[in-house]
Amino acid sequence: MKIGVLRTGPVADELVEDFGEYDRVFADYLGPSNPDFSFHGWCVYEGDLPTAPGEADAWIISGSKFGVYEDHDWIEPLKAFIRQVADSQTPLIGICFGHQIMAEALGGRAIKFQGGWGIGRHIYQTRNMPSWMPETPSEIAIHAIHQDQVVQRPADATPIAGNSFCENAALIYGDPEAPYAISIQPHPEFSDKFVKDLIAVRTATFPKHLRDQALSDMGQPLDREWASDWIAQFLSVRMSNF
Repeated sequence: MKIGVLRTGPVADELVEDFGEYDRVFADYLGPSNPDFSFHGWCVYEGDLPTAPGEADAWIISGSKFGVYEDHDWIEPLKAFIRQVADSQTPLIGICFGHQIMAEALGGRAIKFQGGWGIGRHIYQTRNMPSWMPETPSEIAIHAIHQDQVVQRPADATPIAGNSFCENAALIYGDPEAPYAISIQPHPEFSDKFVKDLIAVRTATFPKHLRDQALSDMGQPLDREWASDWIAQFLSVRMSNF
């Protein structure tokens, strides 16, 4: 299966040698347990957009340092492409910025959240789980790095995870039993090492008390494998109904 990775921002320069850009990040995260996946990147924030949804079997929209509400000339074309992918029923997955811009493109709203930054290991309560999803605990723990979030869901989006800081932390789109898209605000693709290294190179970006808490939580259990299974199972269900 060819997975198109829409890169909506760069990985920090200091981290690229160890982790690569987002197409490699997702390949390293999803590839080992899904050997039939191949990953191909498009540098959307530099104007490189696919010409049609059929250029890949499924799409992942990455995180970004940019905001969905910012005035960049690639934002509106990306929204238009998201709507094309949704109309074509090609499977679509959004992570962090991808989660936000999918909501914006499909009828919701994302903003710079008044509650400020969320960084490090966050715990989310799960709900509304469809039957096709992997066995899910009542709470999941995943690394988050965001200041923006979805505050209004699109009409056909069902929330499946959230907490008091981020109500709409994960969404599924369309019929919950056969969705055409899924998205998640935190970063299941980020390991402890990635987050620790990012905090180190962007120390001035994050409030000290949040940095300290995030670093103190390193080594605690994360539900990265659950999220990987969720993504893979979604693609399986979507392709079987495509």
